[in-house]
Amino acid sequence: MNADTQDSPAPAAAISHFKSTTWAGKYLDSSSYRLIPTSPRYLKATGEDAFFARTINTPTTIPYCLSLCRHDLKLPEGGSPFNRIASPSTKSSPSPTPSVFDCVWLLHLAEPGINGHPRTAHGGVLACILDELTGMCAILHQADRSIPIYTASLETRFKAPVILPTDVICRAWVTRKEGRKYWLRAHILDERGTVMTEGEALLIESKTKEKL
Repeated sequence: MNADTQDSPAPAAAISHFKSTTWAGKYLDSSSYRLIPTSPRYLKATGEDAFFARTINTPTTIPYCLSLCRHDLKLPEGGSPFNRIASPSTKSSPSPTPSVFDCVWLLHLAEPGINGHPRTAHGGVLACILDELTGMCAILHQADRSIPIYTASLETRFKAPVILPTDVICRAWVTRKEGRKYWLRAHILDERGTVMTEGEALLIESKTKEKL
């Protein structure tokens, strides 16, 4: 997983689509965020990102995608590596959810290309979205983006079915960085703000830079 080298503006069709929705428009119009290229949507010469850039970038899968980054992006101070996802079987609570997120994706999820059950997004696709989003979020925090970064673990909880077609907001933030390790949390929400899928990820930078 590497940083995107594209400087292309956000797709006009995607901007038009999300501007037409009040809940998504508030992110696009917010002074807290700026639009950035969506790295995984660009196919690299090596074939990297082909799944996200081609396979699920079609009219029947995920046709519209926009990425936003908070203006005052910075690493958190302190915090624990993993603030475990709250579970009915435990007394632990998740870490506080911030009011502004490091990275936000606006996605239109279509059908039937990502269906699991009828008109329902496949859980594997939702996990893939969390994986790509947390990876991109970690890259935004890297001091040297020529260093590859890899997902070491991703814990996912499916809280509600994602009925298709629909627009969703995906948000991620770093909870801690220690050496080459980044710990992150991420959510997929519907237009009402209901968290439908949540995850915690650990990403680790390679010890060596990528050879060009």
